[in-house]
Amino acid sequence: MVIVFDDEKEFRNIYKEMFPKLNIKLETLECSTKDEIRAALKDPNVMQKAKVLVFDLSTTKEEAESLKFDILDDIVSNYRKYRIPIFIHSAFAHKVEGYNNLGTLFKIPKNGESAEGILNKIKLFYDSGFLDIFSPGGFLEKELHHELHNAFIEQFQGEEVEQILKSIEHSSPKSFKDRTKDVFLRISVRALFQNLVSEKKHEQSGEIEEIRINAVEHYYRRKGDFPVWTGDIFQNKEGRKIVILTPRCDINNGYCNGNYLACNVEALEEKRVKGFGKEPENIKDYIEDNPQNTGLKFRYLVPTPAFSGGKIDLPSYFIINQSKLTGTTAEYNYHISLSDELTNDVVRKYASYILRGGVSASELSEASFYSAVYSATFANDVKIKK
Repeated sequence: MVIVFDDEKEFRNIYKEMFPKLNIKLETLECSTKDEIRAALKDPNVMQKAKVLVFDLSTTKEEAESLKFDILDDIVSNYRKYRIPIFIHSAFAHKVEGYNNLGTLFKIPKNGESAEGILNKIKLFYDSGFLDIFSPGGFLEKELHHELHNAFIEQFQGEEVEQILKSIEHSSPKSFKDRTKDVFLRISVRALFQNLVSEKKHEQSGEIEEIRINAVEHYYRRKGDFPVWTGDIFQNKEGRKIVILTPRCDINNGYCNGNYLACNVEALEEKRVKGFGKEPENIKDYIEDNPQNTGLKFRYLVPTPAFSGGKIDLPSYFIINQSKLTGTTAEYNYHISLSDELTNDVVRKYASYILRGGVSASELSEASFYSAVYSATFANDVKIKK
């Protein structure tokens, strides 16, 4: 269901009229007043069917003049509560501040082509099945619980659960219940995650295939409590990016004392990015870091919608203080984080680079002389044997 709030009938009717033409099988609930839309938003039976919300802002002359729209409170509330796309479709959409860069909330200034833009987005979300993943009663609520259950029950044998509980009770008697919840939550989610990213049997052929993740899955926006963590990428006002490589254990135990090992992340050359777009097989060597292509001094990060990519300059390592990364005097802002597996691979390559041996500098002309002598001796030996 698409719920549309607009006091103008022509904009409410667009979806009902166009959905059949676009082969979008969603019903439309039209609301012309704030009372109607608020009643719909409070009705659990209605919201259980909701896939998309479309809001106008102004319904009175006073709101239009003051630019104070109380419907914004309802929009924010539902953005936080429901995992569905929300469109602010209003002539005053560009006047609304504080709602930029939200991936499922779109501000669409109302004009002659704006409704078409919303319809195109809805069709993309509908055709891809995206609307069925996060919405109330969708895939996550139905299937994820089932998959989580299957992943969980296969983790324990014999007396393992009892022994785990006893270990927690022994070490954390005062927080026994909370600690138990945390431990088993992580066990369940970790097992589920490993099952989702390892391999999967093809339904038709029955063959087992390795999961092929989308490149965007290599990046995520971390919500942990540590202000700085291994694999975090920060960016300053000039656009300079750095990646944190301090080992997790040093951060967790406070051994780094607010000083972090970092490397610069240089921008990708335009020629290389174009090559990635033209040669899918070529990009494989850079995602998986084939040293024949990537060399020893760089770890490439491919571009995705979440991150523009770059190449980590391993020889550029330096120490940066936390005051430059967080707080009122910070020179950098948090940008994005690398997935754990990608972070581990970056750290591995950095360690490989930093641990290279090397030898003392040699006088090259002298070394060349020895080779010339050896070459002549070798040639002479060959003649004697003949």
